[in-house]
Amino acid sequence: MKRRTLNSTYPIGGVYFRSASRSCSKDSFMDNQTLVFQIKFCGESPPLLVVTKRYVSKKSKTMLKRFLIFMVAVILTSVNLGCNKEKKLSITYPSTGAYGVNVLALADSSSLTDINGYSLCAELGKKAKLKIIITQLSGSGVWFYTDENGWTVNTYAGGSQQFESNNDGKIDLDITFENGPGSCKVDFYENSTSVTYSKTFTW
Repeated sequence: MKRRTLNSTYPIGGVYFRSASRSCSKDSFMDNQTLVFQIKFCGESPPLLVVTKRYVSKKSKTMLKRFLIFMVAVILTSVNLGCNKEKKLSITYPSTGAYGVNVLALADSSSLTDINGYSLCAELGKKAKLKIIITQLSGSGVWFYTDENGWTVNTYAGGSQQFESNNDGKIDLDITFENGPGSCKVDFYENSTSVTYSKTFTW
């Protein structure tokens, strides 16, 4: 009896491998009365995406925390120093002093009508310096002062007189404007050797 030659296309085990190909295929064959389906996928598989695990070490976290604390401390110190410097150089003019209405707080072009006199008053920070120069502009009017507290007053000369602070805190003196009509200019030197602003008064 002639021996049957096995099908060379299909191995005995019922597993079929096609030649390498870049296409996809579907094949079937009968083996021992069993229908076998095989699906073969060809082509290269895409590479797997590997995500690197990133983390911050405990030491790095500690260093970052210390750095942030340091930066906050530097900022707060700078702000505090700026505020302290501004406070030390501050100059304010209260509306009234020990002798009445504060002439330095009056609006520009005010009329000085109070015969009882005025205060020449200011409140200075620890390092603030203030100089006031009153200059006669017109008329026969003159001014007189007494009881200077915290002021150094120069002698009247050339139609002008200088009042300069010699202390911090509240400084004041009694000043009156008499024998009008008259007018004057008041120059303010606040922490400066130059005029910071001026006012004019009449009486």
